[in-house]
Amino acid sequence: MSNIFESWKVLGFFQSEQTKNEQTIKDFETKLREKAMKVTYENAQTNRDEARHMLENEFNNLITEVISITMNLDSLWKRSLEMAFSLLNTLDKSELPTYDHISAYLTFLQNLDSSEAQPISIDASLSKICDTCIARASGLDALDSLSHQTDTRVQTHGKPCKFFDKNKLDIIIEASQINQRQRRLFSLEGAPQEQESLVLSHEQRKEIVKLPEIFKTLESFVKPILIEKQDDKLSNDIGVVQKIITAVDKITQDFNNEGKTFSYCLSKEGRDALSIYAVLSIGLYFYSRCKTDRLNTHKRVNDSKAELVEKFLPWFFITENDDMNMANKLIQKISSALDKTFELHIKELINSKLDENIHTFYRSVIIGELGDEAYDAEDSWLEKYVLEPEKLIEGRFKEKWTKFRMDLDDELSKISYKVLSRLMNIFDAMKSVKEVAEKHDGNSLYFVDTLFEPCGDQSSHRPSDKRNCMFQLFYGYLVGDQVPERITIRNYVTYSVKSHWKTMVAEFPDLDIEIKQMFRSIQNVFDAGTISYLGNFLFHLIDQNSKTEQTIISEPKSLIDTNFKEFHDRLIKQVLVCTEKCPCCKRICDADHHLDINAPIGRGSNRHCCKLGHQIRGMGGIRFESTDEASLLSCEIIKDTDIIVITKNERKIWKEFKEENLDWDFGDPRIRDTLKTPYSHIWNRIGEQLCKKYKPKITFVKENSPSKISHLIFVCDHSGSMNNEVANQKSFWNSFWTKSSQNVTANSDKSNRTGWECLLEAVHRFIEIRKNRLCMNDRITIILFGNEAKRMHNQDNLESIDLEGLNINIDICGAGTNFSAAFKMVAETLEEVNRDRERNRFQQSVIFMTDGDPQDDWTAELQNLCRYRKGLKSFSIH
Repeated sequence: MSNIFESWKVLGFFQSEQTKNEQTIKDFETKLREKAMKVTYENAQTNRDEARHMLENEFNNLITEVISITMNLDSLWKRSLEMAFSLLNTLDKSELPTYDHISAYLTFLQNLDSSEAQPISIDASLSKICDTCIARASGLDALDSLSHQTDTRVQTHGKPCKFFDKNKLDIIIEASQINQRQRRLFSLEGAPQEQESLVLSHEQRKEIVKLPEIFKTLESFVKPILIEKQDDKLSNDIGVVQKIITAVDKITQDFNNEGKTFSYCLSKEGRDALSIYAVLSIGLYFYSRCKTDRLNTHKRVNDSKAELVEKFLPWFFITENDDMNMANKLIQKISSALDKTFELHIKELINSKLDENIHTFYRSVIIGELGDEAYDAEDSWLEKYVLEPEKLIEGRFKEKWTKFRMDLDDELSKISYKVLSRLMNIFDAMKSVKEVAEKHDGNSLYFVDTLFEPCGDQSSHRPSDKRNCMFQLFYGYLVGDQVPERITIRNYVTYSVKSHWKTMVAEFPDLDIEIKQMFRSIQNVFDAGTISYLGNFLFHLIDQNSKTEQTIISEPKSLIDTNFKEFHDRLIKQVLVCTEKCPCCKRICDADHHLDINAPIGRGSNRHCCKLGHQIRGMGGIRFESTDEASLLSCEIIKDTDIIVITKNERKIWKEFKEENLDWDFGDPRIRDTLKTPYSHIWNRIGEQLCKKYKPKITFVKENSPSKISHLIFVCDHSGSMNNEVANQKSFWNSFWTKSSQNVTANSDKSNRTGWECLLEAVHRFIEIRKNRLCMNDRITIILFGNEAKRMHNQDNLESIDLEGLNINIDICGAGTNFSAAFKMVAETLEEVNRDRERNRFQQSVIFMTDGDPQDDWTAELQNLCRYRKGLKSFSIH
């Protein structure tokens, strides 16, 4: 039973060694992994060759460390010797020496193996053990007498002596004075002899026993056994021990058989010496096997160097990755999202406040305000109000806009601070995430690679898949999603997620709902994004902290400016979009065209207008052509039948003028008096300055002179001579018709006309010319004379002249030519004008038309007529 137990014990010893060796291999990879795990993005190599060199150094250092631990040969010798002694003590029936005797050889054995890196030589080692055993046994008494043997005769004659020195033995016998007969009998070959018991001294025993031969013989038995079994992994170790025990027993038996001839056998000391050799040789065997196994283990580790280096190489250097670009891209998207949030708040605030104040930016309101300020303004300002109103309008708009913006600064600063705080919360969260990641090896280069395991067929998996999975997991944290057990990416490949990530996420800070919503708004970034090294990605993300904060601090100003500019441009366009001026008074349009979206500008209800009042026409450089006075009229009070002068002294009837300018509303005279306009005040203040600026200069007046009335007095000869044919008349009418014949109706025969007919045609054409010139204030007086003078029209307007009514019977005035009667009638007409209270308005011209043959003395009447020369502008005779 004890044999079985010791067998198990030995088997357990070698299995323990094998387990240790296997564990050494595993521990080696574990330690290399631990070394790799300590490599982070911060201390990793960026060059593959440098990383390989560093990894190989780590490998070699670990090999040295493993060897120093596993190759504790002194300890191995001790344990091997103990195991050999225990096993031999159990299997050998003979009593062994104590272990103290065995352990005395331990130091010798520990010095026996000269090389840690090479297997021990069984052959050479056994020889050294043999030599040492011989040396240490040289002083012992290897013989013990056979006291119980009854036959005392020495019987050595003819028997071989392997373990004894026969010559010395003979000498000893002779020296003992054995009788001659006995010596002779002993020396005679084959002769039976009886011999008395041989008594040998201690020294004689030592001399005759060949101890080296005994040990060499035992060595010759043991060496083949051990050499044969040392490489046999399946060898029965107990069988080896039993063979060695058998060899010891055989040598002991052979020794005893030789010593028996002279009544001696192997002593207890001798047997112990052989047992010691047996224990040492078995210990050598155990030691050799264990050391060889350990060396093989080291070799296996070394042989795995290339494989392990390639396996862990990606954990020692940062391969080409997109972590920095992805971090920068994410930061850009975060900044953009924050900008949009900020911009949305800006627009909401500006819109809200603008809705409350929008009416103050209306064009009409601004112009009205400027008009109200005209009463207290300086002359230079008033001049600009008239001549450059657009500049004042634009300036006032800027003042209003500046104040509007300043009023919002505090609220905008609060919004800006809120956005900045959100950004700082994001970066603070990322810093906490990085700390948690560092605690859980998230900074190591292997983290992403070991976090995911492919599911199913791996043929469709790509190297970038895990990096994409990492980015999506990170996005899941940012938006508050639960950690999935599996994740499927774009190419429909699924990976399982180790619970390690869930443990980490549980320690991550929880983001507020607004930040999560912001990250959801930029989901497209994460669809194709990758994270190769989590620590590296977080580092580059956090590295943007200061720069991004500065951007967010400065960006609001830009966003505010941009948004304010957007609203500013829209409003200023509404205020300054219309550059039209009244075609009559030259005042700018003050309509708020943007309020009427149903009609285009200048049409229908959206016509141009001066709803705050048209200005005095003189302010626009309009003057009366007859007096050069600045016109003090305003558009609202002009009547449809009035004649107005526009540019270059062109005349227009007001009604026609309005029809030609339908895009303008010229106001309602009924509400003119209700309007409070500053124009009279301005005119009184700077009207004279304005008049000097126009070219040609116009005359400044505070009240327009009454308009001049052209009073045209036609004195027409209706005598008999005028009613004769033209061919018999004097040169005037011939000349008249010659010059004007091209403008007279073609169907008349000029040569057959009477002078009267020609005269009427002349008057008709003159009146038409005046009408075309819109001289509607003209007054026409027509006097016909013959023997007498008759006034056919007296100060009638152009439209009232009836030329057909002038074709009276010749008898009414007579056929004579009485100039006196004509001059007298002219004088009466002029006298009537003199009695008119508006006589100063009249500019009178006498047009005397006759064939020039008077039949009376007309000088007195002419002299009387000369009294009215001051009232005459001209007196012409034709």
